Amino acid sequence: MVKKNKGFFYKNYNLEQAIYRQKISYFRTLSRSKDNDSKSKFSQLYFTFIKFISENLLNLIKFTQKRNLDVIVISNKNYKINKILNFIKNKKYKIGVLADHQQENLIIRNKNIFWIKKYFFYKNVNTSFENSALIIKLIFFESIISFYKPKSIFLAEGDSPSEALIAQICKKKNIKCYCLQHGLDLPMIMRSKLPSNYIKKIKRFCLKNKLNPPLIKNSFSKFYFPEFFNDFIYLCYSKQTSIFLKKNNLANKSIILGKKINKKFFSNNKKNILFGIPALVEKEGLDRSVFIKLAELINLFSKKYPNKKIIIRLHPSHSSTRLISKMINNSNNIYYHLSNEETLENSFKNCATAFFVYGTSLVADALDYGAIPFILKSKSHMDFKNLKNKNIVYVFNDLKKLVSFGQKVINDKNFYKNWSKRCMVFLENYFNKV
Repeated sequence: MVKKNKGFFYKNYNLEQAIYRQKISYFRTLSRSKDNDSKSKFSQLYFTFIKFISENLLNLIKFTQKRNLDVIVISNKNYKINKILNFIKNKKYKIGVLADHQQENLIIRNKNIFWIKKYFFYKNVNTSFENSALIIKLIFFESIISFYKPKSIFLAEGDSPSEALIAQICKKKNIKCYCLQHGLDLPMIMRSKLPSNYIKKIKRFCLKNKLNPPLIKNSFSKFYFPEFFNDFIYLCYSKQTSIFLKKNNLANKSIILGKKINKKFFSNNKKNILFGIPALVEKEGLDRSVFIKLAELINLFSKKYPNKKIIIRLHPSHSSTRLISKMINNSNNIYYHLSNEETLENSFKNCATAFFVYGTSLVADALDYGAIPFILKSKSHMDFKNLKNKNIVYVFNDLKKLVSFGQKVINDKNFYKNWSKRCMVFLENYFNKV
């Protein structure tokens, strides 16, 4: 175990989980463009100006924002906010939503939902501390939580530095902090063993930053950092997920929700085709070559099936969207679905098949919504052996074989009928709470 650094602490707050999330994000991408740097400088100036206004003028009228809130929902993504709001929709909570530059018109609205105005809570902070950027965020969230005094806070995924900081604040203030499962599909889809050179890179990077490497049995996941979810009450859908997280020291408090399988998504009348676009993460094999293969698949199936809708489900990261959009031909049957604007249900509901290169968490979503996943494995660090052995997911190392088998399935309605029966039985067992 790595000895903890003094910089991991601020007052009574342990910043280790936030620092890990910040550092591992940098390790996975390790790239910043000049455009981002210039925008960052502009953002810093804008932020400084807003802080000045907040502390000197808006603080006088902050009381107008006071509400009695049962729950605060916090995320920087529309689809995550909506996922949480749908989860708690049957509760009579008074809800505050704290979002980052989101469009309110894309979020569920009702009289019990109040939008928290961030600019009332910015403060001037001494930036001489180590990890001052995280400390500024911590003080910002602390001021909001102290002001509204919610009984609980809901987050989704829990993989950002901000969420780790919020969990620490809740821990100190004895507020329940729930994290709804998102983006994590363990142990349905496992991670493959990594090449020794990649493991060495991770270990070297983590040692330099005084962090434990996020490795389990020589496989990597951003979620594999020790005690990753321990500050949350983790809301997971499968008992198997809860057992896996506890066994591997990733979560010590979880609630198993189970999941009802909606048979309407397994209709024989579905005919559209979905393509899942991953993030651009070159260090994990998600490089330009993956997107070239994806574009080749999209262009081929779009031309082969002009009467079927080709749904392209985009990743929230702008870099992957920019890259793939340049490679795809213009066609009347191609439809782009942004994750911040289209729900998973809207993307998958009329799709009988879904194609992936490498594989993403969308593979598990495809199963939930009754779309047969086809995966070109490429350089994937994901292990689909369990699903492949059950004939639930079809994995190929050769592009031509994937295309050939995919076309055969699309043209055979009986194949989908038989697959859907197997898939529903598998899902019912996997998501059984007992």
